[in-house]
Amino acid sequence: TCQSQFIGSLRNIAGHHPVEFELPAPVSVRDLIRKILVELPGLESELVIDQGELSAHINFLVNGRNVRYLDIDFDSLVTGGDQVSIFPALGGG
Repeated sequence: TCQSQFIGSLRNIAGHHPVEFELPAPVSVRDLIRKILVELPGLESELVIDQGELSAHINFLVNGRNVRYLDIDFDSLVTGGDQVSIFPALGGG
């Protein structure tokens, strides 16, 4: 089981917190995003752009590390027990 936290406006769309996803084996971040969109289709317009890629304003962290900055980014593996946090970029001034 992978525990996922949706933060900010995504939390309201996900409907409950945290959300747990059953993972039969390690899966890529890309595959986890697909699973999220199947189980929570209301998030699609917030998370992805036309080509199915994660929107640039969405932060996707696995165990506190932003996958965009990992060597293999969206091909990084997520396993049961990992903590995933997904949230839109925050701004302020």
